[in-house]
Amino acid sequence: MANSPSTSHSITSPNSSEPITVKSSTCKSLSGKSDLTYHIACDSDNEIYFRIADNSGNGFFSCEWVKLSDIEAVFDSMKKGEGITSFHLDSLFIGKSVNTPAFLLAVLKAEGLIKPQPLRQRAHDRLPSKDFQERIFALVDADVNIDAVKKSSKNSSKSTRQPKS
Repeated sequence: MANSPSTSHSITSPNSSEPITVKSSTCKSLSGKSDLTYHIACDSDNEIYFRIADNSGNGFFSCEWVKLSDIEAVFDSMKKGEGITSFHLDSLFIGKSVNTPAFLLAVLKAEGLIKPQPLRQRAHDRLPSKDFQERIFALVDADVNIDAVKKSSKNSSKSTRQPKS
């Protein structure tokens, strides 16, 4: 489950349809050839989201938000013991860059939601998401808002001085 049913977390957004970014981090792509920047967000319904924000390599990607609950639904639909590959996440990115599912898999690995299978290259096992969710909801409860920080720093860097005539 992507949200904690027994606990309510308070998040306020100027646009309730847009999730609030509570974490920005980097990880290596699965190939190790590039560094990925990703965001994790939460909305007013306590849904957790992921998106790829940047890639140091040449590969294109989609920067759309993907719900943790949608990712977990894909995992739930798999046969027990079947290794998770980027192919399984393709359905979340219909008509988008073929790199994005693999980049998302790298993010899930970095966040401790999957781990590589020891005997199968490119296959991963699902890990419980409870600890991850608790970490994200702690950021929500602390009113972390990466988007607001970025907007604030952009506004504060603008000079208020008028040019001399």
